[in-house]
Amino acid sequence: MMRTYVGVVMVLSLLLLGGCWRFTTEDGSDVYLRRGTVGAVAEMAGSGVLRAMVKGSIYESGEFVSVYGTCLDNEDSGWVGSTGRMSAWYPNGTQYLDNVSMSTIQTGYFLYTGNMSVVQGTYLTEFTCHTPQGYVAKAFGEWQNPYWVARIGMINDSLSGISGQLGNLSGQVGNISEQISNLSTNITNSFEITWQNQNNTNVLINNSYYNLTQQLTYVASVANASVDRNDSYLAYLLQLIAASTGAPVNGSLSVNESASDPVVNKMWTIRVNVTNEYGIVVGEPLVSCFINTTNQPPTTNALMSAKRDSSDKPYFTYSEKIFVSSGGPFSWVVRCVYN
Repeated sequence: MMRTYVGVVMVLSLLLLGGCWRFTTEDGSDVYLRRGTVGAVAEMAGSGVLRAMVKGSIYESGEFVSVYGTCLDNEDSGWVGSTGRMSAWYPNGTQYLDNVSMSTIQTGYFLYTGNMSVVQGTYLTEFTCHTPQGYVAKAFGEWQNPYWVARIGMINDSLSGISGQLGNLSGQVGNISEQISNLSTNITNSFEITWQNQNNTNVLINNSYYNLTQQLTYVASVANASVDRNDSYLAYLLQLIAASTGAPVNGSLSVNESASDPVVNKMWTIRVNVTNEYGIVVGEPLVSCFINTTNQPPTTNALMSAKRDSSDKPYFTYSEKIFVSSGGPFSWVVRCVYN
């Protein structure tokens, strides 16, 4: 009995002193395993290093999925004759794909394609690389079907609904114009009808933009709590949605003026470029600009003309002839507001 104990102690001592096991392939080549930065790394004596890597992304339910895997040697070249297989698991840990073959793009590069499942959450992916020499390496990654992707789709649907509502409002305005022509003998009644419809239109538009702003705020909060995302890119997309629908965050506008020198009895011209709080150049119908001057007589809240330059960028312009006395003061103030 004492000999058995002594033998066990000697074996354990040798293992601790040695620090590793010796592995071989089928043909007897030595294989050493070590931790890699991405996936598994198998280092073969006389054959270099086999590295497996896998990459997924974020998808919407039903969207076309592409997952890429690579089998590389120690020179980052595709391993000749290698094959790739993939497995995946649902967010709750149950099996979704089981060791399916991947298509070969080029030597050592593989692709899996399919449609995204309706189950939302983060999926674990396992990519296994096999070589003709019997070497195997694995890499693990993930793809996602997060809830906020579906919320962005819902916002797009909301935008389509708002576009239809604005079309209906445009038709109502046309009907109002016809009513005014038919009721020209009763100016008071026509004015009351126009005012009431205009008020209803403003209320509907304001409510629509308020609801859309609330949805954007919710989507942003969900996205900020998500993992594996690009914050700056997502924020940029949300800002584009808000800007395209006229839903300002703080309503601030920046005005850049370019005006000719005022000369008595000569035409004077000013050009204005307007940017919103996201740094995006804006114009009609989202924004209108007005101008006041100290001309004689003075100009008061004149609506500036909306135009577009050769690159289709919007701007505003205004011209008038200067009538102030020679040497007299001439100044102006431009005011731009959301419609």
